[in-house]
Amino acid sequence: MSWVSRRLQLITAISDGLLTAVRQGKVSTWAAVRILAPLARANSAHAEQLLASLHTTPLTTRQLATWFAQYQGASRTVRERMVEGNSSKTPGMTVR
Repeated sequence: MSWVSRRLQLITAISDGLLTAVRQGKVSTWAAVRILAPLARANSAHAEQLLASLHTTPLTTRQLATWFAQYQGASRTVRERMVEGNSSKTPGMTVR
């Protein structure tokens, strides 16, 4: 995917809440384009839950990439648990 195409996703494929988080610097454009936008296309509710979790428990881009790789390989039930997270733990990082 080209740089321009990924940036256009920021306008067309993500929710207003995520776009606001990117504009405010709470979520990096890398995370928005490579993690949250694809997640929003596949399951917008999960993307919103992850965004809410990131507000309370921020992750580095490396942690987020690891989380997303685990999410992509997980079953539906495990994905639900991953996005629900836990306020005392990093969202879904304990699920293997």
